[in-house]
Amino acid sequence: MEEVKTAIGKLLKARSTLWQISQESKLTPATAYKIVKFCKSTEDEEEFYREKLQEIINKYAEKDGDGKSIAAENGGIKLRKEYLGVANAALKELDELEANRPHLVLTLSELDGVKITPIEMLAIEEFIGEEK
Repeated sequence: MEEVKTAIGKLLKARSTLWQISQESKLTPATAYKIVKFCKSTEDEEEFYREKLQEIINKYAEKDGDGKSIAAENGGIKLRKEYLGVANAALKELDELEANRPHLVLTLSELDGVKITPIEMLAIEEFIGEEK
């Protein structure tokens, strides 16, 4: 079977959303198993992403007197003003890196009873398939 690619940022957003859904809802064992397999199969991508994100933060973040990154008001990391454009471009490039898309297809009926927002559905839409 040919590998299907997707953007790593999109993949990890879907991973996070599916994990959150699985924590908040009772799922059938088959659906829960699919989500667990998906999350396990994307662990390497998550680790890679975190490492590259940390490199970007280390390179472009504002630092305090101890050399530690300064938190922004929004809870993120404050970037040095002179590097905002470069840092944002690096973050965008990281989000758009290609990653192998795990084979996961959930049907809407497998998500019956799950409360899901439109934003959450948008994050996992790529992994929703037609009923057979």
